Amino acid sequence: RQFTPSQLMSMANSLPARFSPGEGWGYSNSNYVILGCVLEKVYHQPFATLVSDLLIQKHVANTYYLTHPYPATILQRMVRGYYQRIDSTDINGSWLQSAGALVSTPASIARWYATLFNAHTGKPYFSYPFYSTKTGKVSSQLSPAGYQMGIFRMNTPSGMLYFTPGLTSGYVSLAFYSPCLG
Repeated sequence: RQFTPSQLMSMANSLPARFSPGEGWGYSNSNYVILGCVLEKVYHQPFATLVSDLLIQKHVANTYYLTHPYPATILQRMVRGYYQRIDSTDINGSWLQSAGALVSTPASIARWYATLFNAHTGKPYFSYPFYSTKTGKVSSQLSPAGYQMGIFRMNTPSGMLYFTPGLTSGYVSLAFYSPCLG
């Protein structure tokens, strides 16, 4: 099945809110679908073009934003993905849209993380505040875990850890960066 951003937003809008704005925190793909639509309006380009241009600019290869059925050239190179013993490798990313309709390789994800976190200097690429995953309020403390712009932050015995979990039908990924460990 193919989904459009409008269809996904309609489905999300039909559900009750889990809490009032500013009164909690919860991850939501819908927020990223809305963000993708906003970016299209601001830049007057399809989200797919914006992602492609960014990946080219940052020299990240073998990474594709795909919201339609995967071409045979990509499917042939993909590791098979299973969900509840059902091969779901060819489920398209339209149900994710700008929330994560990406296909990539581990090496390319590592390159993106090195770019995102500017690993050679140890300084994160971003400078926005993190929000507590318990309260939803801006968190200047290192505990509890924080979240912002698709990245979780967690204080560990080995120092700060930044990570992004990814979950789609048949696939799970976890990319992380530890400044203390390089």
